[in-house]
Amino acid sequence: MIKRIRADLEAPDLAFIYGSVLPVPAPARFPGREEVRQGQKDVAEESRTSLSVNNAVYVPADDLQLRSMDFRTPYPTDTIHLGTHGVLALGERFASALEKIWRQKN
Repeated sequence: MIKRIRADLEAPDLAFIYGSVLPVPAPARFPGREEVRQGQKDVAEESRTSLSVNNAVYVPADDLQLRSMDFRTPYPTDTIHLGTHGVLALGERFASALEKIWRQKN
């Protein structure tokens, strides 16, 4: 997917920063969860695996606030999606990862 996006945008070195998915284990609902999460980690450049892609950065997000924890949430059982503060914190982590890549290049 990363290679295809880069090719479509004609940007072979485009940074690709992504966060972990499915923070709460739910084996019956999401079989294969661990395999997907491990694949996310393996694709990151810093993992140095056979799946690693240059300028791909994995950002952990399991510790971030979920939608079920939002103030006055209409979604008290949503333990999959990030809540307001979780999204903001993830954005800050993405920005930090991008800044790190930029500093290494310049």
